[in-house]
Amino acid sequence: MSKTEEPEFYKTLDKGIAHAVKLLHESGVETYESCEGPGEKTKYDTEHSYPEPTIRFFGARTKGFHVFHICMTYGLPISSLRRLWKVTDGELTGPDWEITFYRKVPCTKDCAGQHADAQFWRKRGLCSMTS
Repeated sequence: MSKTEEPEFYKTLDKGIAHAVKLLHESGVETYESCEGPGEKTKYDTEHSYPEPTIRFFGARTKGFHVFHICMTYGLPISSLRRLWKVTDGELTGPDWEITFYRKVPCTKDCAGQHADAQFWRKRGLCSMTS
């Protein structure tokens, strides 16, 4: 069973990034790390691994452009797209991809349908608003 068929999997992710991760999974993107970033009141939050909403994913040279297209198509608030190499035990590993967002990605239980793509998220069962 794939992650897109496991609704419980998405409940384990940070609320502010889970919907973007689900959208990428449904589009065939293999993610391996995500974080919604800190809360609104602080610049640094020790409970989160990243300073901004972030998704890391695997893929060849063109995968980042594919993810950029997906996010733009659905109006996600992209801040940056990066190709990255990590240093593990003194050796470069990768490259992998990372996309960041300038705000948390809708929707949350208290979104009140205020985001531009609320209807899209409701149709996909990702927005708790019923109207």
